[in-house]
Amino acid sequence: MDSVKKIINNGVFIAALAPLIKGIEASDLATAARVFANILAGLGIKPSLEGFEGCEQAQLLITWIKTGNADAAKMREWTATIWATIDDFAHGKIPKVE
Repeated sequence: MDSVKKIINNGVFIAALAPLIKGIEASDLATAARVFANILAGLGIKPSLEGFEGCEQAQLLITWIKTGNADAAKMREWTATIWATIDDFAHGKIPKVE
């Protein structure tokens, strides 16, 4: 589950950066990421940077902050992925990080 590993490793980072981008999609992404980061903290799950070479999400968010050009569809996709993972947690499913 590479997408889950990305979310775990970048939840706090996304939650911090997304509010700097204008638009409802960025706001929704920030909310989802903050909720997810809080759930991870509550469960004692910590990000691991072992073998981590960077993050598409972080790179795109920084680019969007600098240029003002945000990909709303990509943010909606990430938000849906985060909420789906939160739903898994709510139903007792702990995602495996590969």
